[in-house]
Amino acid sequence: MSKRIELCGQTFGSWLVIRYQGINDLRQPSWYCECICGTKRIVVGQTLRSGRSSSCGCTKNEAIRKSKIIHGQSGIKGGVRKSREYSAWEAMKRRCATKQMNTWLYYGRWGVKVCKRWEKSFLHFLADMGKCPEGLTLDRINPYGDYKPSNCRWADWKTQANNKRPRG
Repeated sequence: MSKRIELCGQTFGSWLVIRYQGINDLRQPSWYCECICGTKRIVVGQTLRSGRSSSCGCTKNEAIRKSKIIHGQSGIKGGVRKSREYSAWEAMKRRCATKQMNTWLYYGRWGVKVCKRWEKSFLHFLADMGKCPEGLTLDRINPYGDYKPSNCRWADWKTQANNKRPRG
């Protein structure tokens, strides 16, 4: 049997090797390690040195979570609020598509639609509309028209109040 390679005190990825644990059932030298997140685990020395084990999995989970965040404006659990632009985009889509919404009667029932570019992508909506200035909300220039770049603007309440079609 070859001489054991000393790993105590060394770091491998997010693992810090605390102490030698002994030989496991497969006759592999194993080490007691602590991950940067605080998880403690016994890890085979060869997997540490080869890079096959670089953390307890916490860094992988964090990378997966970050990869799913596209624009960071849709709000996350934990009290982070949605951006005004994202809220406007969601409400616009609901008004036109969700029959259970009270406002659907004045949008979806009238045949008002969201353009394909915006319907599928908040990023396209944001690129076309830009940031919402303070005190303004999403407005359709032609109240009979669809939600699309050429027919939408950020407007104040007074402008919107003067830009309504008759309800009914």
